[in-house]
Order: sequence, then C-alpha cells, then structure tokens
Amino acid sequence: MLGEVQRKKIQYLFNIFDVNNNGVLEESDFKVGFIKLAETATVPRRGKVAWRLWWRSLRTFADDDKDFEVNEVEFHRWAEGIVRNLSLTRENQTVKTFKRSLEAIYDCMDVEKNGFITKENFQALLDTFKLNAEGIDVFGKLDANHDGKISRKEFRESGIAFFMSNEIDTPGNYIW
Repeated sequence: MLGEVQRKKIQYLFNIFDVNNNGVLEESDFKVGFIKLAETATVPRRGKVAWRLWWRSLRTFADDDKDFEVNEVEFHRWAEGIVRNLSLTRENQTVKTFKRSLEAIYDCMDVEKNGFITKENFQALLDTFKLNAEGIDVFGKLDANHDGKISRKEFRESGIAFFMSNEIDTPGNYIW
C-alpha cells in the first residue's frame, strides 16, 4: 500500500500525463507529451519509444476494464504494483517495461548522445511537460554526485525512488 507522500506523487504524475485534463489517461495523452519531448532529441524516435512503452505498460497492467482508458484508481493500482514488485526485487514484465520507459526518456534527454543529461537538457523535459519546480534546483537534487550532469544511473535511480520513497525530501521526488 502506498504511503501519503507516494499517493500525492502518483496523483501528480497522473495529472501531468492527463494532457487533455479529462480525468483519464488515453493513448493521445502520451503521444502529445512524448512527441514534444522527442522534438528536442537528436533521435526523435526515442520519444515515440518512450510514449509507447508507458502507454503499453498502462494498457496492459492498469486498464482493468479494457476500455482503452486508465482512470485514477487504475493508475494508482498500477503504481502500487510497481512499488510492490520493486520492493520485492521482482523483475516481472511490469518492472521491466517501467525501467525500459525510464531508459527511453533518458535517451530523449541525452540530446548530445554523450552519456549524460545536461542542465539544459533536463530543463527541456520540465518545459515540455510544463513542470514548474518553484525555484527548487531540481537538477542539483538529481545530480547525486554533483558533477554537473545526470548520468543514466542517477536518472534510473531517481525514477525508481520517485515511486519507492515515502519521504518528502527524497531527491527522486523531483524527477517529475
């Protein structure tokens, strides 16, 4: 079961993905957001891979009534499944797809294809999804070793921490 901080983060993520604000997630919500992200990438197809992975995961593991929409209850249940399986270190299909989707997002942000994300690259993600960090140095929080860039490992660990942590000050909370 998700803790209070986790529930708030998952609801926040649902609201980000619900691009048309109709209270359900649909394939079109993911196309819009990730295609925008892909426009900043040197390999635009990575954005398409990212949205397809996220949508496929949700359709397969969250859309209980198979209506091609994922409502808030289904989304929260999907997130609980990720947390449960990650905490049990299960590498089932849900977790594998989740990790692959994080990799695809990372590949979109690694614009120069040099193995890390710059502050400018990360800002493009924030801008794409209209995320406002309210003056918080989000990049600095995710750059765990403070070398001025986010490595693939730092990004993956932050993405996992976003779901796993119930602590309000966990750096991974700021990935979105």
